[in-house]
Amino acid sequence: MDTQKIILHAKQRAKWNTIIVLLTIILAISPIIYMLSITYYAANDRANNLIARTTALYALTDPAVDMNPTTVQTTISPLFNLTFEAELEEQYARQDYTVGSYEAHYGLTTKTAEKIAMNYPTPADQQFPKYFTATDFQLDMKEIPDDKWITVFAIFNKNYTEDELQVFLRHNVSVLWSAVDTGLEEEILTSTADTYPLIGYPMTKSVDGEQTEESFLKQLERLAESPQQPIDLAAKKRLAYVKEHGISIYGGTLSLKGSALKKLMDMHLIQKFKLLQEDM
Repeated sequence: MDTQKIILHAKQRAKWNTIIVLLTIILAISPIIYMLSITYYAANDRANNLIARTTALYALTDPAVDMNPTTVQTTISPLFNLTFEAELEEQYARQDYTVGSYEAHYGLTTKTAEKIAMNYPTPADQQFPKYFTATDFQLDMKEIPDDKWITVFAIFNKNYTEDELQVFLRHNVSVLWSAVDTGLEEEILTSTADTYPLIGYPMTKSVDGEQTEESFLKQLERLAESPQQPIDLAAKKRLAYVKEHGISIYGGTLSLKGSALKKLMDMHLIQKFKLLQEDM
């Protein structure tokens, strides 16, 4: 064997030896990195805090779609990555249906990616959370059949307490989500541009096993204390307002038939509304 072939053979062996050594190191340290990742997210309850902040953000800012906390799944992978998944639900004609899924990826508690997949066609520019402006609402019911189940976000004729919402329930109406006066709503609902998301809480489900108002305050505090938010909620300012003035409900998401909506409009219990969904 000539010298050139010997050198070539030696280089090939060295290359494979290097690959084997690197693979051995990777295989040896991967379990260690994985365990460190698990320890990192377990320490100070980091994983549960991430989940709690995300579910709170959905519950408090989306008046139509609910993130089902019982379907939450998390996966921790090496290099300190965490994947969070949950089903999204919406109510039609007083029945809950899975309408999509939510997935988020975190690296060291920082959200690196987010994906929302809905099971039905949605506008290309639809975003989470939803923003409402003065131009979104309507007074005309001409195109809504009386016998059709619909979901609307309505602005009430005045502010109510939770107990006073019984006035709507008497008319075969389900209040799915209550919009809370946080001191910024006049600015939000009179603007023609996006300002802040609405803030409220779901009425049909108890979060964290607590009463809805108590859970709302706890979740708003959680968002106000969070060092990072993907959107500007003005959470601290709004929390201070609610603590000073109490929980006052000026609107909400209603599930009802077209005839019931027409009756509430005729009775001046509702000023205006935005159609969110028709029964499929």
